[in-house]
Amino acid sequence: MAYDTPPPAELPEPGYYYHFKHDPDGPLNNYAYYIDGVGHHTEGDCRAEDAFMQVYRPLYEEAYAYRNGGLFDLRPLHMFFEPAEWKGKRCARFTKIVDEAVIGQLAAIKARMYPNRRSFEREWLLCIQASCAVHCHERYGGRSRRGHSCSMSPAGVGNF
Repeated sequence: MAYDTPPPAELPEPGYYYHFKHDPDGPLNNYAYYIDGVGHHTEGDCRAEDAFMQVYRPLYEEAYAYRNGGLFDLRPLHMFFEPAEWKGKRCARFTKIVDEAVIGQLAAIKARMYPNRRSFEREWLLCIQASCAVHCHERYGGRSRRGHSCSMSPAGVGNF
């Protein structure tokens, strides 16, 4: 059952990645993806190995998910880490992009392709900020507490 499966210890970081089919001699964004995070399957009849899904967006226009309304792609998380077979060789299925110039160009492509979509991280931060605002309004009688470190803020999110 999906709810009996503990979360994996290793999760990919959100960010820009190339799929193993990326052609370095082709367009910068061919088989490029933005990984938003990991989702959890909620149905009881889910296989344990499929309980966690990689949630990501393609950054090339030919992708099915983009052509059909800007959907997210999903892949069982275990497949993210499994090596792939490509042109007779084993290779990483996804490779994180670390070149800042490439990331900047892919970020511009992502903003153009998904102009009205906020990332999961941004939505989550807005939710935390809203929780903080309600909490502080109740606690401090509506006085502004901007810039403080709120108990509603999880570690690592920062001050509001």
